[in-house]
Amino acid sequence: MSLTSKDPHISKELLINKLLRSFKEHEYVWVAWNVASNLNCTPRYLLDFFNKNSSFDELRSYIKITLSNLEEANLNNFINTLWEKKKEYLLDLDINSLPNDNRLYWFLINRFLDDYNILLYTKEKAYKQLNVAKENNLINNYKFQKRTNFPKSKKYINNPKVFILALIYLSPNIANKPHQRNIDLEKYIIEFQEIKKEKVNLNRYINNKEFINWSKSYIDKHFKYDIFPKFQFEQEKSNQEYIHAYFDDLYINNKEKYINDLNKLKKSWQQNVFRSKNKDNLKKKFHLPLRKNTKVRLKELAAIDNISESELLEKLINREYEEYRDYK
Repeated sequence: MSLTSKDPHISKELLINKLLRSFKEHEYVWVAWNVASNLNCTPRYLLDFFNKNSSFDELRSYIKITLSNLEEANLNNFINTLWEKKKEYLLDLDINSLPNDNRLYWFLINRFLDDYNILLYTKEKAYKQLNVAKENNLINNYKFQKRTNFPKSKKYINNPKVFILALIYLSPNIANKPHQRNIDLEKYIIEFQEIKKEKVNLNRYINNKEFINWSKSYIDKHFKYDIFPKFQFEQEKSNQEYIHAYFDDLYINNKEKYINDLNKLKKSWQQNVFRSKNKDNLKKKFHLPLRKNTKVRLKELAAIDNISESELLEKLINREYEEYRDYK
């Protein structure tokens, strides 16, 4: 169906508004990139483009302003071409039916980036470094991939919902496999639902502001795992999403490590809380009768942790109690 007008007096604004009404809001991602590509915006700027235009309102505004600068004949040609290409990107799944949950969108981003071998670069300096590498045969070809040590550049995604749509619709690795793309999207959503049902989780802790900030630093220091989201500023909401994303991705890739890291994080947090609570508290002394071999083992374990026997007993009791509460 063409949106061209035989009336020479119809305004470009009416044409553009009619075009926008023919697309769903989330499809503005695809339309905006086609508008940008029409102006020679290349795939290497994909991340930067959708960080700059990181909401559906901003995408709509970009489309209207940019298209209004075209001559009417060129505008009509562009609209016709857009309609001819429309079937190439349609998804079987209605994106609007998904919950408005950043945790889900971060999970989908990481799954697609991993499975489709996609690398994200941003900033012109990184692009220049990449071209130098290509010229020196340090890499074979240019592709968007996620995990690499070259070039070293900070990668941020401002809006995960907009960016996962950009990946699905526009990344060549994904867009060129429309049937598989739909299958994988549904599979990833099912995986995410399974994760949320997992009994070993952080549900009791994840809304605690102190735990969130402490855990973000702990994960960065002890686990050394490269995961989206990445953030320019420390924010409680951002850190909460990071923690979820780390463990959600780990659940899929290494279930054993997921359990180990989760338990390690919780136990370390419990120790941190215990030390904070008892830092200035006077301890009441009492006698606890133990068998001789138990007393020997207690002494050995306390020596390993370089703490007193009473501190070790308190730690063990509190750890067991917290685990009891987790499964209660």
